[in-house]
Amino acid sequence: MKFKKLITFLFLIILISGLQGNGLNASEKNFNPAPFPESQFLEVDNINYHYRLWEPAEEIRGKVLLLHGFAGSTYSWRNNVKDLKNAGYQVIALDLPGFGYTDRVKGLNHSQLLQAERIWNLLAKLESEEIVEQNKDWHLIGHSYGGGTAAATAYYNQSRVNSLILIAGALNVEERFDTVLLEIEPLQQLAKPLIRNILFSEPVFARLLAFIYGENILDHDLEMLIKPLQIPGTEDVLIDIASTFQDLPESKFTDINLPILLIWGEEDKSISTPPEEGQRLYDIHDNAKLVYIEKASHFPMESHPDRVNSILIDWLNTK
Repeated sequence: MKFKKLITFLFLIILISGLQGNGLNASEKNFNPAPFPESQFLEVDNINYHYRLWEPAEEIRGKVLLLHGFAGSTYSWRNNVKDLKNAGYQVIALDLPGFGYTDRVKGLNHSQLLQAERIWNLLAKLESEEIVEQNKDWHLIGHSYGGGTAAATAYYNQSRVNSLILIAGALNVEERFDTVLLEIEPLQQLAKPLIRNILFSEPVFARLLAFIYGENILDHDLEMLIKPLQIPGTEDVLIDIASTFQDLPESKFTDINLPILLIWGEEDKSISTPPEEGQRLYDIHDNAKLVYIEKASHFPMESHPDRVNSILIDWLNTK
C-alpha cells in the first residue's frame, strides 16, 4: 500500500506542471459533430491533426500559430483568439499529438525537435493547400510545454518565423523532473489506471487546476478541459512523453536569431516554470524581452487575457 501511494505521489508531481484539457482517437473519426465551429482536421505524417482557424475580417497582417501546454488543447486559447483575429492576424490553434482532438499515436517520440519537424510538415501542407496565407511568415506563441515546442519550431526553420513568444515557456523540463520510474514497464502499467481513474477524475483534476491557476475555474471551463483528457489512449501518450521527451538544448535556444517575447505570471506555481525561469531565459538570450503579469499564475493568457492580449498585439504589430 505504501508503494502504491508513493507511485501515485510521484506521478502526480510529474504531471502537475501544466495541466489542461485534451483529446480523442482522431484516427478513427473526425468527430461528428465537430468539437468546435472552427474545427478542421488534416493528416500529416500519419497523424490526424485537429486545429482551429480564425480569419481576420480584412487584410491579413500576419500569421499566428498557438501551441498549448501539457495536457492543454486549442481551448487553452479561448480568451485570446478573438483579439488576435480582430487585430488582423490569421490565427491557427493546434492540438499537439496526443492532446485535444489530435490522434493518440502510441509509441510516438515526443522530443521537441521531432515535434518541430512534424509541425513544419503540417504548416507546409496548410500552405500548399492554400488553407492559410502563403506569403507571410509565422509568429509562434507557445505556453508552458508548448513553449518548448514553439522554441524548437522556431529553431528548426528560423527563416520562416517573424518572432517567438513564450508564455511561461517550459524549456528546462528534463532538469526539473526525473521520469526514470515511468520508463519501467510494470510501473507504466500501474500508472495508466491512476491517470485514467484518479488524476483525470473531476474532483482531483479540479483541485490540481485550482492550484496551478491560483483560483477555482468555472464549471464550464472544467468540463471543456477534462472531457478530452478522458478519451481512451490519453494515458498511453503521457507515458510516451515521459519516456521519450527531450528539451530543445539550451545552446540551440540561444542560437535562435529572432526577437523573443517572454510573458510570465508573477505568481506562477508550476514546478517547470517558476517566475525566476523567465528571468533566466531573459538573461541567456540577447534578443529577449521579459514581461511579468502581476497577480497571474501559470496561465496568464487565461486569467489576465486583456493584459496579455494587449502585450501580444503591441508586439506583433512591430514585428
